[in-house]
Formats: sequence, structure tokens, C-alpha cells
Amino acid sequence: MRTLLSSLAFASFLVLASLPASAVTILTFGQQNNNLLITGTATATGTNLSGTDVPVTVTQIDAGVSVPTPAYFDLFATSTPAGAITASGLIIEHFTGTFSVNSAANNTGTNYLSGTFSDGALTRQGSTSIAVFAPDGAFSSDVITDLSNPSLTLGLTGVTPAVSLVAAANGSGQTINSFGATVDGNASATATEVTEPASLGILGGLLVAAGFIAHRRRRNIESGTGLHAA
Repeated sequence: MRTLLSSLAFASFLVLASLPASAVTILTFGQQNNNLLITGTATATGTNLSGTDVPVTVTQIDAGVSVPTPAYFDLFATSTPAGAITASGLIIEHFTGTFSVNSAANNTGTNYLSGTFSDGALTRQGSTSIAVFAPDGAFSSDVITDLSNPSLTLGLTGVTPAVSLVAAANGSGQTINSFGATVDGNASATATEVTEPASLGILGGLLVAAGFIAHRRRRNIESGTGLHAA
């Protein structure tokens, strides 16, 4: 019995896992110059990432906007209290924060894309680049309509001085040391397609079967007949 129920549950998982999904890049941008306008600042509790009115060029946008087009990028993020961890020579540190890509300085123009994110920054000792992957967040836009299941990727390059770790003053561990960098990035949204009727029928049948078997097992146990586990 347990084996059968487990098999039904696993089959239901396979049906759900097989549902198609499509990831669409909704915005791509890059910094217009090589000035180190993104700063990482090591503090007593971790590292802050920041940049204000960084001039960028939007090279792709999922909206009726002609590209390439100039814009301004803002970023502010703080590392989580856990600090940086190292594994196989890599450095991983988690951040939460906000960002915006706007047509005018001080976020006074069209909001091409903005939002909150939670990410992991990946780099290594001595590197001049930091990759930021943010699969969790919430986006808003004046021009992009599909913002479901958003993700954000940032590339910090020209990191100066090269990446190193420093002890956090509060004793919480190590954090990425202060630096300057340039930035480029892209954002995407992932829309899960509507389940096909056939898939819904299969999934429904599996769930009904599991419920029926479990119900019959309880009745037999209560009546004293029992069922042998498979």
C-alpha cells in the first residue's frame, strides 16, 4: 500500500514537473562608460552594493520602446547577516535590495523596470568580476506588461581592487571587501503555460486514485480487516 501511494505521488510530481515554461528576456542593459560607478562598501554587518544614476544603454526591452536607448540605473543592496561562505575556491554571499532602470535621472522619467530582489553573488579571491543571480523578487514597469516570476542577473566587472574577504566587525564572519565596479545586466520573466486538458485529466485521475486507496485503507483498518502494505 505504501509503495502504491508513493508511486502515485511520484507520478503526480512528474506530471506537474513536465508542465512547459518559457523564460523571456524582458530587458538588457549595459553601462555607457568604464567608470567604477557601482560601489561595494564593507561595513560592520556586511557589504552594501550601491549605485545612483549610473548611465546605461538599454539594448533590448520587451515593450514598444526603440532601442538602443539611454537610461539610468540605481542599485542598493545589503548582504545578509550570515556573511560570505567559501566552497571549492568560490565565494558566495547573499544580498537583498532594490534596483531601477529609468529613462531620466532621479527616477523622474519612464520606469522601464524596477523592483526588489534576493540573490546570491558569486565570485572568487582575486577576481575582477562578480556575478549576481537573483531568481526571487518583484518587478514593476510602466511599459513591460509580463512581469510574472521575475529574475535578475547583474554582472559587476572591472572590480577594483580585486575581490577579497574581510572580517565583519560584528563577528558574524567574513564579507566581500570594499570595491568599485562597472555594471551590466538583464532581467527575465517566466510564464508557466496553462495546463493542457489531457494533463489535467491524468493528474486528476492520479489524485482521485490516491484518495480512494487511502480512504479504503482507513475503512478496512477500522473494520479490522486491514490491508497489507505493498
